[in-house]
Amino acid sequence: RENQLAMAQNWLTTLISQAGAWQVPSAEVTELQHLATVAEAALRVTESSERTSVASAQCKAAFAALAAKMRFLKNRYFLDPPLSDVDFIALGLKPKNTTPSPIPPPATQAEADIRLPGIHTLVPRLRNSWIATGLRPSQ
Repeated sequence: RENQLAMAQNWLTTLISQAGAWQVPSAEVTELQHLATVAEAALRVTESSERTSVASAQCKAAFAALAAKMRFLKNRYFLDPPLSDVDFIALGLKPKNTTPSPIPPPATQAEADIRLPGIHTLVPRLRNSWIATGLRPSQ
């Protein structure tokens, strides 16, 4: 939760400086700031000797509201219009990987032998094609 608060504070710092360029309304920034303050206060109460089950539930609800607001801001303002990789890194987010990972073609093909030993019995036997030939797939 400390990391979530740190990320929210980082977002606030970045949003305050970039709100005009990213077209984020000041009401959204103010609401995020309020939710971060409430979550931080609730966390401090749960870490103190005054911790009760009610305080724990309030802390959980405060962090859920903060996470929901951060998700909303990310989806609403950071993805449309898309921010640059530098902006994502400034917010502590990972930029999208646009380079596809190479996927090699399959080295083998599965085969199945199906036997009917009884009236209501079906016995499948799965094997790789390289087992039948005695060859190993190239590595």
